[in-house]
Amino acid sequence: MKKLIRKRKVMGQARRKIAMFLVTVLLLGLLPNGFYASATAPSGVAQGKERALTWLVDAQAEGGSFGDNRIIKDTTDAMTELRRAGMSVESQFLDAWYETTRQKNTDSLSRYYIAQEQQAALLLLLENQNSDGGFGLSIPYTSDTLDSILALEAFNKGLSQMENDVPVDKADKLLTYLKGRQNTDGGFGLTKESGSSVELTARVGLALFLHLEKRNATSAEKDFI
Repeated sequence: MKKLIRKRKVMGQARRKIAMFLVTVLLLGLLPNGFYASATAPSGVAQGKERALTWLVDAQAEGGSFGDNRIIKDTTDAMTELRRAGMSVESQFLDAWYETTRQKNTDSLSRYYIAQEQQAALLLLLENQNSDGGFGLSIPYTSDTLDSILALEAFNKGLSQMENDVPVDKADKLLTYLKGRQNTDGGFGLTKESGSSVELTARVGLALFLHLEKRNATSAEKDFI
């Protein structure tokens, strides 16, 4: 029992460290190039980022996972940030998950595609889009804001690829759905009936901003959103 408690404590500490790293890298690298063009980063920030990346690389387990290997979220988050930093990394853990998991939902497919950039995963994700343009956990679940944001984040990744993997009509339907989910107070909640959430509103705002930037949207398109 003591060994089990200690193991869980160590896993918890590892996940907290990964979370702290991801916050750091997200703040430094998530926004488009040039967003901070007029500002100079404080001294030591670049070195801190390199140290964080080095720590994360060393945190990868032998099987290719990061953090909690009972789920893929920790690994997909870590892989996404390492690749965003230009590092060449592989994860047998994610490859095995994709090959052996029969029921892949919107959450897992979105995270997997963003991390691994496998077009087959994006095509499976597109099959989960509902007639209202949004995404639920999977078919036939009702669309909700969180799963729709995850799908839009995957769409944004698809728009970054040379092949431009995301059909415009699919993206437009998703944007229209998200626009309709905005509450009267300006925020977004998990459902239309729920109150606005700071986290969801921030994620919708950032995902929409990045999407419009990647599409080189016109002023009319930006006004529509």
